[in-house]
Amino acid sequence: MSKPSVFIAALLYFFMSFQSWADDFSSKAVKTYQAGDWIIVEFAADKQLVYKLATEAINKNLKETYLSFYFTPSQSCKPTTAEMVMLMGGYSDVLDGGKVPMAFKIPGGKEEMELVDSSMQQNDSFAFFKFHQLTVKKLMSSPANGNVAIWIPPSGDGRVKGSSNMYFSLNGFNQALTMANKLCTDNL
Repeated sequence: MSKPSVFIAALLYFFMSFQSWADDFSSKAVKTYQAGDWIIVEFAADKQLVYKLATEAINKNLKETYLSFYFTPSQSCKPTTAEMVMLMGGYSDVLDGGKVPMAFKIPGGKEEMELVDSSMQQNDSFAFFKFHQLTVKKLMSSPANGNVAIWIPPSGDGRVKGSSNMYFSLNGFNQALTMANKLCTDNL
């Protein structure tokens, strides 16, 4: 199976498992588009279209880790802040409705830290991390190439060691963003 096919299948799984408005998204994917390392998936959700702009982590050791943004005509096509979805290998109650400190750095920018909202459902292996400060606007202000780095910083008291960087390519981001915006605004 090609990388885009695996990616699309994983996106469908995420929608089916975690979005309350996505009862059976496998039959609701309408179209997919690709620009560089980014994919736009158009879904027919309850009474509206949803556009997901996403890319997979480029780290070879990270399987099924994605960075994404959502656009909907009902929200005037204003993109959400970033969401990272990560295969954890098993359920962790600590991630179900919690907060996780994370840091990110965009090429040409400074390191930023924030508490992201985490969610995970029992009997599942994927965790969702909802950022508040990692936005489309910030990614647009970076050079068109390079990678966004995201990591868990070490704690001041030494109890948390921190994680390795997770990298997400910006290759094709601006083109994919333009495409997602046009698709969404064409359906306002």
